[in-house]
Amino acid sequence: MKKTWNQILESAQPVVDFLSSDSFFSRPYDGDREKFIVTASPEEARYLLSDEWGEWQEIIDTQQFSGLEDFDWHYLVGSKLIKTNCLGALDKNFHGADEKLTNEGSGANLVEETMLHNMEILLNCYANNYIPEIWKDILYVFQHNGFPCGWKGDYPEGKMIVFSNE
Repeated sequence: MKKTWNQILESAQPVVDFLSSDSFFSRPYDGDREKFIVTASPEEARYLLSDEWGEWQEIIDTQQFSGLEDFDWHYLVGSKLIKTNCLGALDKNFHGADEKLTNEGSGANLVEETMLHNMEILLNCYANNYIPEIWKDILYVFQHNGFPCGWKGDYPEGKMIVFSNE
């Protein structure tokens, strides 16, 4: 049975709490540096997030949900996030990370695009009471001032690459 928007928000309190932060990326990544590869290079992060390098996008979009017939995508989540500007998060201060991660060629703000997409998937995970490890890690990285942007190695081996706004 599909959940209502309010039920989804109630079940996804960690995501809602993160999006309710006053600002984002105000200090360097302060999470686990053994489990993740941390880069302060905006050029590397932009490359990893770009359309030319689709491996990361493929990992986060398909690996964890293929073959799950009872995973119920709540398509209202995407429209609600767009309508509310990601629960107001995209109206907040990114401390220059959004400027650093704007694709110079297309002008695309990769922080806003990626964050909106990631929060949509996370809210759907909570709505289904199914949160794959990679999505737990993605939320953890965001909660610790990092920006998940890529993967090194063959998934599931290897490590997530995290942009740190330094």
